[in-house]
Amino acid sequence: MIYLFGDSFAQCTYKEDTLLYQKTYPAILANHYKTKVKSYAKGGVANSFIFKSFNDLFGEIKKFNDDDIVIINITASSRIWFWENSPELTDTKKVQAAWKKEHLKFFDRGLNVRELHNFYKFYQLFMSFFYFEERERTIIENFILSLIKRTDNLNKPPIIIPCFDDEWKWTKKIVKKKKLPIIVPNLHLDDISRNEIKGTIPTTHNWECRINHLMPENHIILADKIINADKNTNNINFKSDFKKDLIESKDLETLRDKIRDAYE
Repeated sequence: MIYLFGDSFAQCTYKEDTLLYQKTYPAILANHYKTKVKSYAKGGVANSFIFKSFNDLFGEIKKFNDDDIVIINITASSRIWFWENSPELTDTKKVQAAWKKEHLKFFDRGLNVRELHNFYKFYQLFMSFFYFEERERTIIENFILSLIKRTDNLNKPPIIIPCFDDEWKWTKKIVKKKKLPIIVPNLHLDDISRNEIKGTIPTTHNWECRINHLMPENHIILADKIINADKNTNNINFKSDFKKDLIESKDLETLRDKIRDAYE
């Protein structure tokens, strides 16, 4: 079994029997290892949700099988899990997206305009006065240390793929300093995703139309990198092979359907 935890970089959006799903890196990994994927990933969530998802699963199964593969995406530490039933409302960008009525249906809990406005103000105050990086680094470190104990029987060490720069630096430093048996790439996923786009990244919330923020070509490469990860050096080389400048930024919104078709 392949166990997948994380945010939108890991979320399995489509059903297993669709062509769209078969072109994603989780499906490619499942086909290679001749097994299935259980994804607990959800777009927009905070690390606290990701770590809780792992803890809840481990509480149920008690132990992984030796041939299981565990992949965890660590997301931006600036995301905060505020509402229990709406874990994807973690920052102001998500709230701004929710202002449009058509987006409210995607949340598990209906939030009215006043609630959203109050959250917007509260989030700004929280990040200004209560957020500090040392606490977030400690949370990540504690999770990683608990992960080691819970996956020590795996044939392939657990794989942590940070999505953004700060969290990638923290994770690499923790793993290197403590010499932990965890596979971590030498680059974060957001860098690969942004390099696919030629030009300035749009500021609007609805431009993204790639599955897991990657074009099909890089799904194949990412899966291959994971399959061939060196458990002796605990490294995945993300600095080479990935395709760049695959799409003009000015065409992202106008070519949504065309990009979707590229998966089919």
